[in-house]
Amino acid sequence: MPSRFTDLVKDKVLNHYFGSGTYTQGTSLSTSLHDDEPGTSGSTTHQIANVAPELTPMAAAVDAVAINSGEVRFTTDNVVGGPHTVSYVAASDSTGMLVYGEAQPNQQITPGTDIVMAPGAFAVGIDTNGTPSPVDSLLAFTDVRCNEVLDMVLGGSVASKPSSLRLSLHSNSSDADHQTGSSELSGGNYQRQTITFDAPEAGDITADARMVKNTLEVRFEDITGTPRVEMWGVWDQAGNLIATGEFPPIASVPENADIVFAAGEIK
Repeated sequence: MPSRFTDLVKDKVLNHYFGSGTYTQGTSLSTSLHDDEPGTSGSTTHQIANVAPELTPMAAAVDAVAINSGEVRFTTDNVVGGPHTVSYVAASDSTGMLVYGEAQPNQQITPGTDIVMAPGAFAVGIDTNGTPSPVDSLLAFTDVRCNEVLDMVLGGSVASKPSSLRLSLHSNSSDADHQTGSSELSGGNYQRQTITFDAPEAGDITADARMVKNTLEVRFEDITGTPRVEMWGVWDQAGNLIATGEFPPIASVPENADIVFAAGEIK
């Protein structure tokens, strides 16, 4: 099921890793049936009337995907009017709607016949964002962080909140570099630099994206000459890689040059 987080969740997750807030879970994770898209505001306008949300147990995330671990059964005895077609499924807890996605396939409701989601039928993938591939693979949480986020949002354990963040620079941007932070610059005066981020705001990748940006200039001073710089990483105080991003490659850095990122340049 291609899935989208609501703005509520996006902002809570961004604040947990990059801002001032700590992710607070709600209770009673449940799924609901809808006949149109809820939207990132988490609207319940299109929730099918007289079909109650049902508690939904979720397994721990693996490979950036979390699935329901048990059967979920929706009773339709009280449905009136129609026809009603289930085209979207949403998950909510006591804080509000968390995530939604298109039902595949859509299913028409026959009053008196239960709608059943078998184990594994409700799948939430953090990278899908409603499409078969990431919206922008150049700006991403690592796979480890993806699993952490899914577990936090869907009722699992809450990841430790970073107490401080540092920015790194890398000479390559392969898949391995994005996951492990390899190809980091070294030698001379190079060292990771402290970075802070502002509050979440509307993103500039897609209309419903959310993002944070660095609040202050970040300066790497007197960098030893290097042939290429094309990726950045954000690390917590324990040395865990949180997220990575790419920028137009800096083809050549002269000896003893500064690399400077203005406020708002790291997103």
